[in-house]
This record gives sequence, C-alpha cells and structure tokens, in this order.
Amino acid sequence: MYSTVSGSEKNSKIYCPTIDLYNWTAPLEWFKNCQALQGSRYKAHKSFLVIDNVMTDDAGDYTCKFIHNENGANYSVTATRSFTVKDEQGFSLFPVIRAPAHNETKEVEIGENTNLTCSACFGKGAQFFAAVLWQLNGKKITDFGEPRIQQEEGQNQSFSDGLACVNMVLRIADVKEEDLLLQYDCLALNLHGLRRHTVRLSRKNPSKECF
Repeated sequence: MYSTVSGSEKNSKIYCPTIDLYNWTAPLEWFKNCQALQGSRYKAHKSFLVIDNVMTDDAGDYTCKFIHNENGANYSVTATRSFTVKDEQGFSLFPVIRAPAHNETKEVEIGENTNLTCSACFGKGAQFFAAVLWQLNGKKITDFGEPRIQQEEGQNQSFSDGLACVNMVLRIADVKEEDLLLQYDCLALNLHGLRRHTVRLSRKNPSKECF
C-alpha cells in the first residue's frame, strides 16, 4: 500500500500511485475497499480521482486499476492508498435567522393548534455559545405564564452551505382571540450579538364554499 493522502470538502484529489511509470492506456478504474465506485460524486480524471462533497464516510482504501502494455503484452496493474478526511476548521458568525421572515404574519384558526419555528445559524462546527428562543411581548415563555404556549427545541439542521442551524418550535394549543394581539419574537444570539425577527398572528379567513 502506498502513502496515505488527506482530503477535505474543498480538496479531494487522490492520485493513482506510480501510474506515470507505466505504459498504460485508458480506462483507469477506481475501487474503494474493493468495491467499484459508482455515482456522480466520483469523477475519474487522467491519473487521479476527485470526490465531490467529501464526507467522513469517504475515508478508506482506494485502489486504481489500469492496463500496462509491454512488448505487445498487456498486464493488469493495481495500486492502493488510504484516504483520510480532514475536518474543515469551524468558524462563528453573526446569527442568521432563516425562519421566520422578519415581520411575518401567520394565519391561524381560532380553536386550532399552531406551531411557529425559529431557525437560526451561527457558523460552522462547534460553537462556544449559541442560543435560539422565543419571547412573547418581550417576556420569556416561562415568565409569560400561559400553559397553552410552550417552546421546545427542534431537530438541528445542516444545510448545503455547511452552516449548522438550531431550531426552536413554539407550540400554541387552542388558539384564542387574545393570541392575535401578542408579539412573537424569534431571538438568535451568540458572542457576536443578537438578531430578532417578529411574527404576528392573524385570523384565517374562512374559505368560500360554492353551492
């Protein structure tokens, strides 16, 4: 086995060892842990392999296979090297609220249940401090004192841009008229600062039925 190479999301090139020493012809085939590579993420170039959107699962032993011609005879040649995935260095940024939109109005039906989701991103990798929460009329949910309205942390997400996001879901049971008068604030804060998006509730107009 040849020397180990390391790659990351932005640099995932694996060269076929010693291939330039041979009189070889295409195609150059690639295998990972003895299994042929399949899928559009793998792109075989003249003497190396490129993997798109590298993940930790891509680590392993990669084997290249080609045909060497010598004195009119063809020989099958293989070479294997290990590939490891390096973690990209994390970073922190000013909170970015993906949802809800600022000053959004959500239509609700009186007597029904409804949910509001506050989703914010703080950077990439582990964060020293990051928090997402809801406020009602400027008060914490626990201080507002309405048992019908509770918040709970939702499933965290990671988007294609690599940012890690935190979700906080506000659950309102049995929506009442007075709930339409409240100001619902989605807050996201970290060491860089605080960002706030405000939501209001409005009564959903009944659909018109045709007879």
